[in-house]
Amino acid sequence: GSGDLHPNFMPFIAFDYGSCSGPGCPQLWAKWGYNPGCQYVAGNQSGPYRYAAGVWYSFPGACPSMRWSEKTPECRRAEPGGRCPQPTGERDCAWHLEHAGEVSIDELSGIGNYSEFCDAGLREYSMHTDRGEGLGFWDGARDAARCARRLALAAELFERKYPDAPALSEPFCALPGYR
Repeated sequence: GSGDLHPNFMPFIAFDYGSCSGPGCPQLWAKWGYNPGCQYVAGNQSGPYRYAAGVWYSFPGACPSMRWSEKTPECRRAEPGGRCPQPTGERDCAWHLEHAGEVSIDELSGIGNYSEFCDAGLREYSMHTDRGEGLGFWDGARDAARCARRLALAAELFERKYPDAPALSEPFCALPGYR
């Protein structure tokens, strides 16, 4: 029946310093394996500095029960995580990550040299005025239209830098709280 459907993702899991910081992590690993998680961010979760239709993703790596600096070889063996070269869907081989390119905030916003920008007394953004000083890119941080425009500019810049990169659609995310 429809209860047997397996989404592309398990529920989103919060990670801090490489360690699962949400409730019930061992139970989720037992049920889903080390699959990626996702969660739509909307309504009261969107906050002043997040964007409409945002999605949070989590990718459980090796030893997700410990912080980066505490991970031991024993823990990495016992909790292998889901990253692997060629995902098979097995509990410990659920996702692959590779560098696809990058767009820096400085190149997107038009700052050529950040040190010189700051030394000139300029600021990217002030929460008190909702504007930058010497830069208008972040003005209107809570304005939905401006936020959408910034996202579009990032996508356009990425396409210009990497014209041969495949166009990927947003994957289906399980509903918040899906268990």
